[in-house]
Amino acid sequence: MRSIIRAKSLGIVLSIRPGGWSLLLLVGAAMGLGGCAGIKWNKDFTPKNKYYIGRSVSAQVLNQYKVYEDPQATRYVNLLGQTLAKFSDVPEPYKGYHFIILDSPEVNAFAAPGSFIFVSRGMLRICATEDELAAVLAHEIGHIQHEHGVKVIRKSRNWAGLVKIGKFIAQATTDSEIAELADKFGDDIGNAVGTMLRKGYGRSAEKEADSAGIEIMHRTGYDTNAVITMLKKMEKRVKPGSTGFGSTHPSPSVRIDAIKSLIKSPPAKANAARQARFDKALMAARQ
Repeated sequence: MRSIIRAKSLGIVLSIRPGGWSLLLLVGAAMGLGGCAGIKWNKDFTPKNKYYIGRSVSAQVLNQYKVYEDPQATRYVNLLGQTLAKFSDVPEPYKGYHFIILDSPEVNAFAAPGSFIFVSRGMLRICATEDELAAVLAHEIGHIQHEHGVKVIRKSRNWAGLVKIGKFIAQATTDSEIAELADKFGDDIGNAVGTMLRKGYGRSAEKEADSAGIEIMHRTGYDTNAVITMLKKMEKRVKPGSTGFGSTHPSPSVRIDAIKSLIKSPPAKANAARQARFDKALMAARQ
C-alpha cells in the first residue's frame, strides 16, 4: 500500500514504498526539468531547472533525515537565513531560499541545488550565539552562490538519469503514473545525492564557501570571528572518519589557516538582543 505525505517545509510530495521513500515529482516540476530530447547545460539549465532538480535532491535527503517540526525554531532559522541571503551575491534565486532543520544529532549542515539549506539539531546544539549560527548558514549560502551542488550533479554519471526523469514524468498525467516513474528513476537521484552527502563538495569549494560566508556576514553586520569560533568547536567535537561534517569537510584547522587573514575586525561585544531571541527561538531545538 502506497501512502502520500507532504513535507511541509519544502512543499515536496513524497510516496512511501517498501524499503524507504521515493520522490513524486509533480508534473509541473518535471516540465521545469525539460521534456525535450536533452538539456544543454549553458542554454537550457535555467534557474527554474536548478530549483526543480534541487527539490528532487532535497526529497532524497529526507530519505535519510527526518524534518524537525518546530514552528518557532523553523521560523527563526528562516528569518536569519533569509536576512543573510539578502546580502549574498545571489539574493533572489528562483523560488527563494529554503532553510530546513533536520532532527538529527549529527553535527552537520549542507546546501542542495535550488537554494535548499539543511542544518541539523546537532549543529544547532554547538552554536552558542546567533553570530555562530549565522556563520553556519552564511557558509551554506556561499555554496549556493557558487553553485557547488549543481556542479556536483552535473559531473555525476547519473546526470543522464535526471534528464530521463524530466522527459518521462513530463508525459505522465496521473499521480499513480508519476509514482511509478519516481520508483523507476529514484535511484538515479539517490546515487547522486549519496555522493554529495558522503564526499561533500571538495576542499576548493569549501574554501570558496568560507570566503563567501565571511563576506556575507560582514555585509550583514555579524561578527566574522564567529566563523573561527565554530570551526574550533567542530575540531574538538567532530572526529576524523565520523558521519556528517567530519566526512564531508576538510579539517577545521586547515580551513582556519586559509581564512583567518579575511577576518580583520576584533571580536565584537555580546549583543543582548540577539542572544535573547536566539535562546528563546531555539530552546527546544537545542535540547
